[in-house]
Amino acid sequence: MQRTRHRPMPSGKVQPRDALIFAIVLAVLSFTLLTVFANLLSAFLAFSGIIFYILVYTHWLKR
Repeated sequence: MQRTRHRPMPSGKVQPRDALIFAIVLAVLSFTLLTVFANLLSAFLAFSGIIFYILVYTHWLKR
């Protein structure tokens, strides 16, 4: 796609595997930090937001 060809993944600067690992690390880190510094409910709500974004927005609405 013309509009997105210069972004890191389409241009080949970032591999899909590396992007997935980075996303997983960020999700686990955010869950851990929210659990430690806020509370478990906040961590679960944030995690459910991540899952909702992956399942609904990315997979369902982008088809």
